[in-house]
Amino acid sequence: MKIIAILAVLVITFSCQKNSGADTDAAIVSFYEKAQVEWEKKNFSKAEEYFTKALELKPGNTNYMMMVGMVKEHQKKHDEAQLLFKEIIKLIEAKDSKTAIEYMDLSGAYYQTKNIKQSFEVLKEAQEMYPTDSRINVQFTFMKDYLSKEK
Repeated sequence: MKIIAILAVLVITFSCQKNSGADTDAAIVSFYEKAQVEWEKKNFSKAEEYFTKALELKPGNTNYMMMVGMVKEHQKKHDEAQLLFKEIIKLIEAKDSKTAIEYMDLSGAYYQTKNIKQSFEVLKEAQEMYPTDSRINVQFTFMKDYLSKEK
């Protein structure tokens, strides 16, 4: 009788764990979809709330972090966005799968806070890593010209 009770508890526990994972995934999708709706309405504070909730359920997800950073940019929370973009770059470098777009976002966040030289340095690093990326090259050339006119 004890063995049957233990097996029943194990089966119930396993099925609850299995469903809780599905529930978590459904919640993430729900938060992400709600955030996208709010983004399109330009209700950035609500979009940030939903993207953050998705991120809390899936910590370290660079896509969700990116969206939180982009929302912060739209809310003029540039310092907070910079921190997120730096964290994303560190996570991506740790996974050894860098992408150029994170560098562009970080550069843009520096530019928005009038930290032009830091923005340029980020683009310079990105161009060294991605010499054939036309987006980086265009931004780098623009920033280089901007800085030369400023002198």
